[in-house]
Amino acid sequence: KTGKPATGIYTSTTPSMNLMAMVNTRLLGRNDDVNLDAGQLPLFIRFENAGNTCWFNSIFQMLLASGHIIERIRKFHIIDDDLVPCKVMVLSGILNVFISKSINCHTDGRKAIVNKSFIIDQFRYLRWAGFDIETYKQFCVFDFFQIAIIPMLLFYDIDFQYVLDKSMQCSSCKKIISVTQQTWDYFLVQQTANEETIDNIMADLFGPILEMQLCLNCLTNDLHPTLMSILNCPKHLFLRFDPFVTKYRKRPKLTTHVDFAKNLSNNVIWTRSYSRYTLQSFIVFNGTDDNGHYMTYARSKQDWYCLNDTNITLVKSSSIFEDQAKDQPVMMAHFTRPSELDVFSSALWNVFTKFSPINISLTPHLSLNDAANYFSKHHLIENNPLNLVVIKFFNCSSCKTETFTIARMHEVWQMKNDASHVTHKRNSFMYEEIKCSSCKTSGLTNFVLYDIPQFLLLKTDSAGTDCISLIDDINQIRIQPSDTHLPFHYHVQEVLIVLEEDDIVYLRKTTNGYSSLNKTTGQFEELRNVSACETGQASLWTIFVYETDENVFYPPIIDKITFDQSTLADGIEPDIWTIDTVQDLLPTFTDILRVGSIQIKKKDDIKLLLDNDGDINDLIIDGHLFITATTATFHKRVLAMETHTVSEIIQKKVKHIKKSWFDYDIILCPINQKHHWYLVIIDLERNLIIQYDSLPTHDIPRRQNLQRLIHMINIHNFLKNGSDIDFQTGWKLSEPSEDFDLHQNDQHSCGVYLLTQAKAYINREQHQPIPQDEITLYRHQIAEDILRKAEPISDDSISDTSPTLNNASKKQPQKTATKAKQKQN
Repeated sequence: KTGKPATGIYTSTTPSMNLMAMVNTRLLGRNDDVNLDAGQLPLFIRFENAGNTCWFNSIFQMLLASGHIIERIRKFHIIDDDLVPCKVMVLSGILNVFISKSINCHTDGRKAIVNKSFIIDQFRYLRWAGFDIETYKQFCVFDFFQIAIIPMLLFYDIDFQYVLDKSMQCSSCKKIISVTQQTWDYFLVQQTANEETIDNIMADLFGPILEMQLCLNCLTNDLHPTLMSILNCPKHLFLRFDPFVTKYRKRPKLTTHVDFAKNLSNNVIWTRSYSRYTLQSFIVFNGTDDNGHYMTYARSKQDWYCLNDTNITLVKSSSIFEDQAKDQPVMMAHFTRPSELDVFSSALWNVFTKFSPINISLTPHLSLNDAANYFSKHHLIENNPLNLVVIKFFNCSSCKTETFTIARMHEVWQMKNDASHVTHKRNSFMYEEIKCSSCKTSGLTNFVLYDIPQFLLLKTDSAGTDCISLIDDINQIRIQPSDTHLPFHYHVQEVLIVLEEDDIVYLRKTTNGYSSLNKTTGQFEELRNVSACETGQASLWTIFVYETDENVFYPPIIDKITFDQSTLADGIEPDIWTIDTVQDLLPTFTDILRVGSIQIKKKDDIKLLLDNDGDINDLIIDGHLFITATTATFHKRVLAMETHTVSEIIQKKVKHIKKSWFDYDIILCPINQKHHWYLVIIDLERNLIIQYDSLPTHDIPRRQNLQRLIHMINIHNFLKNGSDIDFQTGWKLSEPSEDFDLHQNDQHSCGVYLLTQAKAYINREQHQPIPQDEITLYRHQIAEDILRKAEPISDDSISDTSPTLNNASKKQPQKTATKAKQKQN
C-alpha cells in the first residue's frame, strides 16, 4: 500500500530492494524455538536408580522436558477416577507427582530428587494396573512407550499421531486415487549405507516408487506407480531408532532441526512453519540387555543437559551432534513444532462468522486441513460449517438387528471447472455400506441426508493458469449429493491467498475487480492496478470459499389446535402420606440407586428433588420419564428420550440413533434450555405434537426446536418406510397452554410440571393446576415413584480394592456415566 493511510491505494508496483530486504529479515529471521521454553518445569527431576530402572527414569525425563506436554497435562486439573481407564489413571498420577515435586522443590530452593523407594512403589502400581514390564529387555523403554505413554497422550488429546497416505495417479484418467491411509504413533528411522540426516532419509523413503497398481476408476489394464506422503504434521513427533549399527550400515545423523515439507501430500494446504520441527529431547542406550544403561538428553532454554539418573550436567551441543555417530546410540527422539502462530483457525472463523470478533479460545493451526478437521469435530459455531451428515439404516437379514449410523464427511476439495468430482465422491460416501451392530455383516437398507455444509473449501495451485481463470469465472457451483436429492447451489464468498510465511490475504470479488481486507480497519478496500494473474501468483495456494443458504429440510405448516382434555379422566393428586412413604423408603438405599441404565445419587439428586428451592437435574428427569414410559397403561409403547439426546437433536448435532421412533406410539422429549425445562410429546398414533410449558413466555427458541424435532420425525419415517411425511394434511400441533392456572409460580418447579404433565398424558388423565402450597407433595410423589422402581446398588458391587499413590488402600468406584446437573427456572 502506498501513500497516506487515508488516501493511499494498493498497487502492484515492485517495492524497493530495501523494503524487500527488511521484510525477508523479519520473516526468515524469526526464532520460534523460544516458544519451547513456555511451560517447562523450573527444575529437572533427578531419579535414583532402584536397579534396572534407568529406562523408567529416562522415559519420564523425556516427557517432563516438554513444556507443551506438561502444560497440557496441568490444564486438565484433577482426573476423575471413575471416567478414565486405570492404566491412564495410574500413569497420570505418577506424572503429576513428578510435576508437583519439581515446582515445590524449586519454590523451596531444593533439588528435586525421586528416591528408590518411591520408584519401587510406582512399579507395584503399574503392575497392579496391568502393565507387563520386562526391565531386563533391551527395548523395554520403547515397549513402555507403546503400552503406557501413547494411551496417556491420547487421553490428554496431545497431537502426536500422523497419517500416511499411499496414492497413485492414473496416466489414463489423470485422477489421483488414495489407495490406503494409516495412522501411526511414531516414525521408525532406518539405518542407511551412508551417514544421512533424518530429512534426507525421510525424503528417500517417500520419494521412490513403492509398487505398481491398477486404477480402480477407469479399470484399464495399465499399471501405475504409487507414492507415499504425509497428510498431517502433528505438534509432536516421536522417532524410534535402532541403537546398534549393523554391518555395512550407519546410524542416522541426529540434527537439532528437521523439515518434512518434501514429504507432505499435495492435498495439504500449509505454511512453512507447519513442517518445521525442533529437537526437544532424546534417549540413548549403551551396552547390552543385561549390562546396558539409558540416559536422556534434553533441551532447556537454548541449552542441552545430560540427565543420567541423579546426575544432571550441562553439555555443549557440539559434543552431542558433531560426534554422535561414535558416542550417542540414540533409541528415541522427541521433536516439537515450535511455532505457536495461528493462521487457519482464525481464518476459518472469520469466514464462517463474517469476521465477527473471536470470543472463544481457538487451537492454533498452520494447516488448512487441520483447521477444517478441528471445526468439523468441535461445534464451535451454531450452524454446521463443513460436514455432510448422512443417517444410514441397515435391517440385517442374518440376525434381524436394526442398525443406525450417523456418518459425516468433510474435505478440502480440489478446485476445477465444475464440481462433478465433489458430487461423485459424496455419492459414493452416501451409498457406502455399514456394519450390523450385532453380527458385523455389511449392508445398507436405506439412508437419508440429514445436513449439508454451509461452506465448501476448494483449493488450487496459485501459480497455475487454471487458478487465474477460475478466480475470474467461477461464481457459482452446483452440488447434487445423490440421485434422490435436488442440487444445492453454492456462491463464492471469499478467496483466500495463502502466503508461504504464515499469513493470509482475504479477497472478495467486486463488479470492477477485487477488494482486499485491510486488517487494520477491518474493512474491504478496492484493489487497483492488480490483475488476476498477479493476485493469484502472490502465493502458493488459493482457497475458494463457497457458501449456501439452502437447507435439507424446510419446516412444513401444521394446523394448530387446542388440546381437548374434556374426554380425559380427572388427574389424581398426590396423597398426603407420600412424604412419610418417601422417608421410609430412603433408608433402604445406601447412596446410589439405579433406574434402568440411569444411576441417581440419594445425597445429591434426591436431596435436590425434595427441596422446594432445588433445581431438578437431568438424572431425575430421565429416570422418572423412564418409569412413566415403562409403566404406561392402555398397552401403549412409549419411548422416553434422554435429555442429552434431545439436546443433540435441537442443536443439529445428532451423534447416534438407538431405536426407530416408529416402533413406538408416543415419544417423550424433555428439553432444557436457558435453565428451564419443558416437554414436547410426539403422538405417532394420533399424528399429534403437543408442547407443554409451564412458562410459555420464557425466551426459548421453541419454534426452531419444534422444526428440528419434526425433521427427525420425517427422518425416522423415511428410513423405516422410504417416504416423506405429509405434515400439512395429516398432522396437528398443540401450542403451550395460555391458561395461567397451569403455569408455575416459582423459579424451581418447571421440572415438576414436566414430569407431572408427561405422566398425566400417558395415563390419559387431565393435567390439573398445581397449587403452590402443594409443590412439596408433588416433589415427594416423584421421589416415591423413583424409589419404588429403583434398584439399590450396594457398596460391594461398585468398588474394588487397589493401591494408591500415597501407599494406602482405597476403594475405586465403578465407572459410571456422570451427567452434569442442569439448573432450571
